[in-house]
Amino acid sequence: MRTYYWKKIAKDNSIGKEEKSQVREEMLNYKIEYLEIQGKDSLETESLKSNLGNIILLKTSEIESFSAKEWKEKRFLIKKLEKECSMFFEEENWTDVEDVKQLIEERKKYLIEDFKELGIFELENQD
Repeated sequence: MRTYYWKKIAKDNSIGKEEKSQVREEMLNYKIEYLEIQGKDSLETESLKSNLGNIILLKTSEIESFSAKEWKEKRFLIKKLEKECSMFFEEENWTDVEDVKQLIEERKKYLIEDFKELGIFELENQD
């Protein structure tokens, strides 16, 4: 996910070189968090947890207060966090979606298309 967000930011011409460098360094302080994770162990939960649309990056210092909350609370936290959350760098305002499962599927489609456009799935030439 860091590679994705870094490529997306690097491609953005409205962000200056110095700010890009700062963002790249700060990205090391981000960890994976999930939009939806239920406490029960089940196939549905595992499938949901590993869904690309369910994964975000969140600044390490914000994770403790974020993890246990439900989507209706998380969406407002994401709006407040802005650059502390990777969803800030996405083009869509995902926090407006109330149904988290619908959101996860929409984000998955969006991210896959973006990954393809940014060449995330391509193997780098190792000559």
